[in-house]
Amino acid sequence: MANARTTRRFGAPAPDEWVESTRRTVERRLAVSPPWLASLREGGRDRFELLGFPTRRDEEWRYSSVKSIVEGPCREPIEAADAGVDISGYRVPALDGVRLVFVDGLYREDLSDREALAPGITVETMTEAIARGEAALERSLAQAPEGEHPFHSLNTACFADGARIHAAAGARQERPIHILCLGGVGGTGASHVRHQIEVETGASISVVEEYRSEGTTFTNAVTQVHVATGGSLVRVKIAQEDLSAHHISFLAVRQEAESHFHDTFFAVGGGTTRNEIEALLDGEEVECTINGLYHLDGDRQVDNHTLLRHAHPNCRSWEMYRGVLDGRSRGVFTGKIHVYEDAQKTDAKQNSNSLLLSAEAEADTRPRLEIHADDVRCTHGATVGELDESSLFYLRSRGIPPVEARHMLVHAFAGEVLDSIEDDLLREELAGRLAASLSRARAEA
Repeated sequence: MANARTTRRFGAPAPDEWVESTRRTVERRLAVSPPWLASLREGGRDRFELLGFPTRRDEEWRYSSVKSIVEGPCREPIEAADAGVDISGYRVPALDGVRLVFVDGLYREDLSDREALAPGITVETMTEAIARGEAALERSLAQAPEGEHPFHSLNTACFADGARIHAAAGARQERPIHILCLGGVGGTGASHVRHQIEVETGASISVVEEYRSEGTTFTNAVTQVHVATGGSLVRVKIAQEDLSAHHISFLAVRQEAESHFHDTFFAVGGGTTRNEIEALLDGEEVECTINGLYHLDGDRQVDNHTLLRHAHPNCRSWEMYRGVLDGRSRGVFTGKIHVYEDAQKTDAKQNSNSLLLSAEAEADTRPRLEIHADDVRCTHGATVGELDESSLFYLRSRGIPPVEARHMLVHAFAGEVLDSIEDDLLREELAGRLAASLSRARAEA
């Protein structure tokens, strides 16, 4: 292993404390892993030790520092599976239905509910799926993104559990399937979760991944999505964690012909958050929508990093990220659209807009296009600005208090992302959380 570390080609070496902690965690996981998974875990461990941690000298991490994770106290996974927890505050009408709860990365049957499943929909834990030993699961877990992704390797080595959702051909699930991940319940530490969502031909489901935390935690999440021909998946990811929480996530998506995928990232909390998405449009007539909305205050930071690969003709993709930044917060958007040579008639739009509510807030945007086809329609744009003073004056001149006027303009700015969510209950729930976050930030200012 020493040789692997001396040939490192990325970032900064993993400190000895991280190396030893990862090795201990992998040893525990090996004891309950079948041989094929044990091999994957050992490979992930070796890869993590080879790559080390990214630094700002690495191009894909130039705007994000993981120093607080590397030097923080969250190396060891929390193993308090029986920790007491009350989830009544997380149960809202918009998410009342099928629910899988993971506490510090470990599944809690007593807090979950899998009864209201439609025919053809299977919801299980990764532990249950691994025990059945499906060849398809083995192949999918072995998949890794191109390039250098140390946190993905760390997840492969250390993940304890996660959700596996399968929609058989033609199946329909009307209400969202809720995956609730709570961190820090058993104390300070890390949780590594691995989720998989498989949508077969002509099936249609929606999934909400929600991450909440208490205190100082590090969440390292990987979600793999496959949408087969004619399938449809709507996914919403909610990150609403403590100021001292660190959150790194990677979403890998593969879509086949005539499939639809709509993703919304919503964040109103957390200390350091990195939301990374890679989508492969792997068939003709694919539609892919990747949206994001986040409100930050204090010293919070969110880094959105997206890569959409158009590999076939006649596909469409839309990206829209909007950040509302207050205090000394920082919002980052780095997006890339890659159009392959054969992907003629591609229609791709990418947009990032940031609204600064304070003089100390900062927004960094880096939209990119890499086009190898000649018959395409691809656009990208980015704006960074403040609240429009004339609009603010207009509202105040009609008797609307300053705080309420500001909130109205912020909601108008965020409205296009929220309006893209077709589920009325979920859209109203997120609008309420945004309003609460804005009110809290102003009260603490």
